[in-house]
Amino acid sequence: MPVTTKRVEIVQQKTEEHQMNIQEAFADDDVLAEFEKEKAETIERDRPKSIDLSLPGWGEWAGSGVSVNKRKKRK
Repeated sequence: MPVTTKRVEIVQQKTEEHQMNIQEAFADDDVLAEFEKEKAETIERDRPKSIDLSLPGWGEWAGSGVSVNKRKKRK
């Protein structure tokens, strides 16, 4: 039985060393923050933009001496 205990300890030690190596290799990389930034940029780029399709002057009289529409005053 003691042999299997040693094997378990060795496997655990190797796993811990492996985990430490991975942490050291990616210590300066902030992959999660970069991913979130790219994701936010992609969402903003793909979001539909509102486009003003109205033409200036259409639907109202223009010129000097024209009174402002009552509906436009309320807005």
